[in-house]
This record gives sequence, C-alpha cells and structure tokens, in this order.
Amino acid sequence: MRFISVLFVPILLVASCTGLGINTHVGLNSNPAPEYGNLAVLVARGGMFYHQNGVPGPKGNAAATKSGRGCNYSVLWLAAWGDSSIDSIREDSGISKVGSVDYDETAILGFFFHRFCTTVMGE
Repeated sequence: MRFISVLFVPILLVASCTGLGINTHVGLNSNPAPEYGNLAVLVARGGMFYHQNGVPGPKGNAAATKSGRGCNYSVLWLAAWGDSSIDSIREDSGISKVGSVDYDETAILGFFFHRFCTTVMGE
C-alpha cells in the first residue's frame, strides 16, 4: 500500500487539466476557464465546496442553427471519462462552421466530482 501512495500522490499533486493542482499556480493550467483553476479565486468567490460557472468562449462567423454538447467527468481525481472536444462535438452534431463555443463546469469539493462541458453552436 505504501508503494501505491508513493506512486499516486505526486501524480495527484500535478494534475490540473480541468481543476486544481500545483501547476495551476505557475501558469500551466489548460482549463479554458483558467481563473477557476486558481485556489485563491475559488476561495474568494465561494467555490471551494460547490462551484458552477459558465464561460463564453470564442465566437465564429456562422449562424447558430445547430448545437451540440459534450462533457468530461472526473471523480476523486482517480476516474475520468467523456469527450468535450470541439471536433468530436462538431462531428456528432453535423456542424461544419462554428458560430460560437461556450464552456460550463460544475465541481463539488474540486476533486470529489468535476464536470466540464463544451457547447458548440454553428451551421
């Protein structure tokens, strides 16, 4: 059991792709809503225990006649699943031109449960 702890604890400390981690404080946060990967922001805005937020993404030049949504989920930083990539959403929804991309995320205790969704609108 000690080996597992020694192996996984460093991994958990640097995990920051869609949430908090040591790297988020040195500018290595790949979250499209990077301010929410910062512990100080979560504490100041009251999001330490429960957090839900929508973030508008980039805008394109296509009309929003179709939309698609994809989500990623993680539990306890140990299991993660889903696909919220713009390309897969475009393909699944039959969108050829992107009009806009929006993001929303919900987190409970940051690491306990985390959902990150991407919504793509276009034609």
